[in-house]
Amino acid sequence: MIVARRSVVIFLIFFCCLSKAQAQVITAGNDSIEVSSTPADTLSRGIFGSLKSWDKPSRAALYSAIIPGAGQFYNKSYWKIPIIYTGGVTIGYFFNKWHKLYLSFRSSYEVRISQKPLALPDQYAQRFPAPTYTPNLVRARDEYRRYRDYNIIFAMLLYGLNVSEAYVDAHLKGFDISDELSMRFEPTIITGPGFGYTPGFAVKLNLKKQ
Repeated sequence: MIVARRSVVIFLIFFCCLSKAQAQVITAGNDSIEVSSTPADTLSRGIFGSLKSWDKPSRAALYSAIIPGAGQFYNKSYWKIPIIYTGGVTIGYFFNKWHKLYLSFRSSYEVRISQKPLALPDQYAQRFPAPTYTPNLVRARDEYRRYRDYNIIFAMLLYGLNVSEAYVDAHLKGFDISDELSMRFEPTIITGPGFGYTPGFAVKLNLKKQ
């Protein structure tokens, strides 16, 4: 009896393994569906491969859009990176300053119009005379809010300038500045009436022979 039970258990284990092995086999017949998976390395090669097909200005603009200053680093214009981050830090400093003042004046105004006694002395109570206290709070609140919003606009402009500068600089680095240009401006001496001479600029056109 024990031998029979062992035989049944072994048979069931063998049958389950066989069924699992058959389930992993996918046939490509007329009514079958072939499942294919894309490996992660193939997907990454496709993404970076398409990025390599971009021209240099587009890549520089993309890098600066992801990380400010990265496009300038890609163009090897290293001296521009500190300028970008100095501008960003300056804008961030003033944004934080104006925002704190805006919140402070707004809180004072809300306490003023609520007609509730202050738990702490109002820091602006001694700055404004009593008759003009509330209007001055409103004016200061709106003024510092406007200054704060200006810094948001400045930050957006700096970000856009960072991207566009990287794009244009990459274009200019591939610009032909050799002597074979078709038109150039050069300083020259212009002969005046008599024996007079006048300094000026001349436009020279280079006509290439076919």
